[in-house]
This record gives sequence, C-alpha cells and structure tokens, in this order.
Amino acid sequence: MKQSFYDLNYSDLETVINQNNLNHSAAAVLFNWHYKKKENTQCFDKIAKSSLAFFENNFDFSLPEIDTVHESKDRTVKFLFKLKDIPLHITLH
Repeated sequence: MKQSFYDLNYSDLETVINQNNLNHSAAAVLFNWHYKKKENTQCFDKIAKSSLAFFENNFDFSLPEIDTVHESKDRTVKFLFKLKDIPLHITLH
C-alpha cells in the first residue's frame, strides 16, 4: 500500500527527495502544487519525469473524504474525515 503524500510535511518531503537522489527543486514544486494551489491532480509542470515516476509509484495523492465540517462560534473550522482502511464500529446504547 502506498503512503499518502499528504502525510508529508515540507521537511519530510525534502528528506524523501534527498534520500532518493531526486532533484531538490521537486520539493518546492510539489509542495506548492498540492498544498498552496490545493491541486489534487498530478503535477506535471517543472518536475523531472524520474521524480514524477518515483512519486507516482510510491505515494497516493488521493484526498480523504470529508464526512463532517463544523464551524464553531469563534469561526474555527473542524473537519471529520472518513478513514478508508480502518473499520470503525460504534455501538449506541
């Protein structure tokens, strides 16, 4: 099973890139594409094909499904995500 790309922060992303001898610019490009631009499609712009292939083969870029969004009085927004691989059983009494 592939690791979720969204489990990586910028520092983790740089570490993965360095450990796999990929072009250092890939960290900034991927981070900007997926986190700042909030794109959920694969980034093909300004990144080497070898780096793209590595990330495609090793990481999952799908976003978790949002189950509930709650905005509190102080305007804090909280999200409850559905987890794909963990069965959850709730018993109501």
